[in-house]
Amino acid sequence: MDLTQEIRRLWGDALAPETADIDPAVPASTRTYLTEVGLPVTPLFGLTFARGAALTPFERAGRRLLSVAEFPGWPFWVCDLDTEALWSWPPSSVHTGPARFINSGVDLFMLTAGRFTAMLTALHDHDGDPVAHITALCDGFRRDLAAADPPAAAADALWSAEVDELQGGHGA
Repeated sequence: MDLTQEIRRLWGDALAPETADIDPAVPASTRTYLTEVGLPVTPLFGLTFARGAALTPFERAGRRLLSVAEFPGWPFWVCDLDTEALWSWPPSSVHTGPARFINSGVDLFMLTAGRFTAMLTALHDHDGDPVAHITALCDGFRRDLAAADPPAAAADALWSAEVDELQGGHGA
């Protein structure tokens, strides 16, 4: 199964392709993903996804960026237009701190978020030792992430912290 097929399998009809024109400064592969597959129509993990005019490139700290999603009042998630990587970025001087790497592309974020959501759902589906179940799910998620998007599996990337928190919060 290719990447787009797996994303569609994981998300079903929860994604909506962007119908507005997307600035040509956005790399072709990201533009194609956004117009053919899309972003979630409802918030995910507290993130509200950009639509229409909000998908307009801008520059910050010498980087060309595209806002993809935001937490109200917290860092927003941007696609770096030079690398297509997705980052969590402080929205202003009020919220300082470094940008944090999330995934190597918007499509890989949607794949990873879909797999993470499926893992969260599967947490409640077990008959045996819950710690062993959580450990097996988290190990599988990490393995799949490392295969699909190696930089996103790094210890200092967002997903490692999320899985560590999940395991720590459930006694694993």
